[in-house]
Amino acid sequence: MQALGVGETPIDTAAAEPTLRHKPDKVPGVEEVTDRSRDMALHRGAPAVGTIDVLFACFDLYGPAFERALYVRGTTRDELLERIAYEVERVPVD
Repeated sequence: MQALGVGETPIDTAAAEPTLRHKPDKVPGVEEVTDRSRDMALHRGAPAVGTIDVLFACFDLYGPAFERALYVRGTTRDELLERIAYEVERVPVD
């Protein structure tokens, strides 16, 4: 995230402490993220899975828990997506 210019400063507040109301039955692992990433790449007609596919697979599979992890690291989903869009615009097209 730092390469995109997104800060990774941990938020040191009581609000940042994780609070689970209940433990999920199954937490998606690498296989589920890989499968979902591949599905997303195929859906958009990409020749390969990209970082954006993995990111959106994590958003999809982990939902609010992933957004909370970003928040604890000092950023938000919107800020991350904005920085990614900015970096894409900066890449020269041949």
